[in-house]
Amino acid sequence: MLTVIMLGNRMGERPKYLEYLLRIMSQTRRFSRCVKKVRKTVKTRNPESAAIAICTKSVLFPRGRTIKKFKMIKGKPKLITQKR
Repeated sequence: MLTVIMLGNRMGERPKYLEYLLRIMSQTRRFSRCVKKVRKTVKTRNPESAAIAICTKSVLFPRGRTIKKFKMIKGKPKLITQKR
C-alpha cells in the first residue's frame, strides 16, 4: 500500500510529492528521447546499449543519478534510477 504525505498545502503551492513525480517523469521522457535519437546515429553491433550508455552520461550523471532499471514497453519508457 502506498502512503502519500502532502507537504506544503498552501494556496498556490504544489505538494512536494507532485514536484517529485513531475521531476522523475520529465527525467524519464528526456532519457528515452535521447536514446531514440542516439540509437539512429550510433554505428555499432548493438546500438541500443551504446545509446543507453551515452544518454546515461549526458542526462543522468549531471544530476548525480545512474540507471538501476530501464525498459521500453510498447513505446512507453520506464526508468528507475539510483544515486551515484
